[in-house]
Amino acid sequence: MRSLRSLVVLAFCLFSIPGPEAQTKKLTATEAKDHIGDRAKVCGKLVGTHYAKPEDEYKGLRVCVTGKITSYRGRPEIVATERGQIEIQK
Repeated sequence: MRSLRSLVVLAFCLFSIPGPEAQTKKLTATEAKDHIGDRAKVCGKLVGTHYAKPEDEYKGLRVCVTGKITSYRGRPEIVATERGQIEIQK
């Protein structure tokens, strides 16, 4: 009986821990500069890319990109290595 109770408590604990999506902050592009090193979803108009093969596909669109915010030449950026990190806004 005791092991069953432990199992139920463990299951409750596992289901009450928020997943990575629940812990991701949603920021505007302007707010991103104050969150270097944080994992977040940053939304705004795409102003530039570097080393991107599908650059023209996203140019000028409003997008949300999820990932770790880093700094590149003094500006905040998120390096998207997978298409799933980029959401086109409507």
